[in-house]
Amino acid sequence: MKSVAKEIIAKDIAPPAYQYTHGLRVSGADLLILSGQLAVGTDGELVGAGDFAAQAHQVFHNIEVVLNAGDASLADVVRFTVYLVRPEDGPIFWEVREQVFAKTFGLDQPFPTSTMIYVSGLVTPEFLIEIEATAAVARN
Repeated sequence: MKSVAKEIIAKDIAPPAYQYTHGLRVSGADLLILSGQLAVGTDGELVGAGDFAAQAHQVFHNIEVVLNAGDASLADVVRFTVYLVRPEDGPIFWEVREQVFAKTFGLDQPFPTSTMIYVSGLVTPEFLIEIEATAAVARN
C-alpha cells in the first residue's frame, strides 16, 4: 500500500481516532476487491462459535489468504468495511485489529480507510463479524 497510496488527512475535521486514515489517493495500481469474509475454516465450518475474538482473528486470516492468492498482502489494503452484529463486540474488534495492524503496519502509516457498520444479522446467526477489503497492488 505504501508505494501506491498517499494519505489524506483533512485538517478541518477531527483527526482519526482509531487505526484508519481519512482518505487515500491511489495511483498506478490494480485493485483487488475481496468479498466479505466470515469466520470459516478450510473445512467450511464456523471457527469460534460464540467467541467474537476468535471469529475476528479467523476473518483477518481469511482476508490475508485471499490477498496472498491475488499476489497482495494486508499491507496493500486501502479499504476495510466491517460488519458487526453486536455493538458490545466493538472494543474487542479494535483490540484484534490493533494486533493484526501491529504485525502488518507497525508504526508505519497510512492505515487503510475504514467503515464499521452494526447490522441485525449476517448470513446465519452464528456469525458475529464480516469484513470486506479492497487492496491496491502496484502495477508491474
